[in-house]
Amino acid sequence: RSLTVFHSGGLTEEIAELIKAEAAAASPAASVRLLAMAKFKPWLAELDAAAASAPQHAVFLCQTVENEQPPEEAGPCVRFLQRRTHAAGMLAGKLHFAVLGLGDSNLLLDRQTTAAKDCNQVAQAVD
Repeated sequence: RSLTVFHSGGLTEEIAELIKAEAAAASPAASVRLLAMAKFKPWLAELDAAAASAPQHAVFLCQTVENEQPPEEAGPCVRFLQRRTHAAGMLAGKLHFAVLGLGDSNLLLDRQTTAAKDCNQVAQAVD
């Protein structure tokens, strides 16, 4: 089995490394690849070109920064996934995925009306 973990650098890259280590410990035969979220589109093109018979597995580590935005490194991936022009079910049968959201808890300190879910908009958009 293979797993691709997409990250946007910084904390998300550190967590991606932890996921890779845990996956290797749990299943030594597993192949875990870490990729920057900016590389999602080329990875998807590879996936389409390979026409794999089994769906691929991926984890998206999504961080929300100020103003409900993704980090710069994650922007292209998030915008690509949010496009409304994609065919319905574009990834159906090709990709099984999980989204882990890393909100910025500093946003909670700045505003009295901010809830935890307000610090995690990027993950909600990707999911």
